[in-house]
Amino acid sequence: MDILITGGSGFIGQHLVEELSKDQNNHVFIFDKQNSEIKKNNVHYLYQDISSEHLYCIHNIDIIYHLAAQSNVRTSIVEPYKDFQNNLIGTFNVLQLAIRKNVKKFIYTSTGGARYGECVSTSLSGITYLSEDMQCNPKSPYGISKYCAEKYVKYFCEKHDIDYQIYCFGNVYGPGENLKQNRIIPTLLNNMINHETTKIYGDGEQIRDYIYVKDIIKIATILSQKKTKNKIFNIGSGSNYSINNLIQIINKNFNCKLLIEYHPTINEEVKNTNIVLDISRLKKEIPTLKLQKIEEGIQQTYNWILEQNYGKR
Repeated sequence: MDILITGGSGFIGQHLVEELSKDQNNHVFIFDKQNSEIKKNNVHYLYQDISSEHLYCIHNIDIIYHLAAQSNVRTSIVEPYKDFQNNLIGTFNVLQLAIRKNVKKFIYTSTGGARYGECVSTSLSGITYLSEDMQCNPKSPYGISKYCAEKYVKYFCEKHDIDYQIYCFGNVYGPGENLKQNRIIPTLLNNMINHETTKIYGDGEQIRDYIYVKDIIKIATILSQKKTKNKIFNIGSGSNYSINNLIQIINKNFNCKLLIEYHPTINEEVKNTNIVLDISRLKKEIPTLKLQKIEEGIQQTYNWILEQNYGKR
């Protein structure tokens, strides 16, 4: 199979390339602005900027996994045009390439939090379980751009008879993440190693859905091989952990006391304190799905940060 992965040199992209290239019958082509660290005979890196309308690929393509994006909420607030250019114009350009190459399947990775925005909890526990059919009300440029891009995917794929799926990811963490992105789990672990203080925006009681990156890859590779009636899937753990829960887990597992400073929330970030993805639709498609325990995922992430950034101590 001939596979194109946009953003294949990124955090999730590298894991996807690694998994799909295990099959020597697959030819994996990477679109990215940064080179890939994966060196295999069936992996081909192609320097491409998806925000350019002159995207090209001389190879036949069966399936596209479109991962390339500006994925930081705070960056989208400070630099909204950069977000618009990458997430909307970039997706439009990749869709046009898919049409020109007669692609059979298009996988678009969206967001499982920012797309929904402010939602009212209907649960007695106060937890908002976000289902794919809920009305979306994104509050940040990032959430708006990713949600609008979903509509372009639906329109062009249906118009040109391309099978498609949209994956709405929870908070993905694990080995390979860029520490400069300031995601909460790697930031806590990196600051623990360096004895530095972590700034928490809010009281730390906000609940999110965290999913280990290798679980994301396992789900994506299984789901993308199916021709599903439903086209949009929440991909998360379905479990609820607050930031303070994460702090407690790290303190306990590593016998430490993290240095934490609490600050006021940022206006454009989702204010719902308790957000978890409803993954019942996903479980119907993959009933045997088993996910990594968060304690194990945090340990694997710590091991990677320690080895890659500081050498084994």
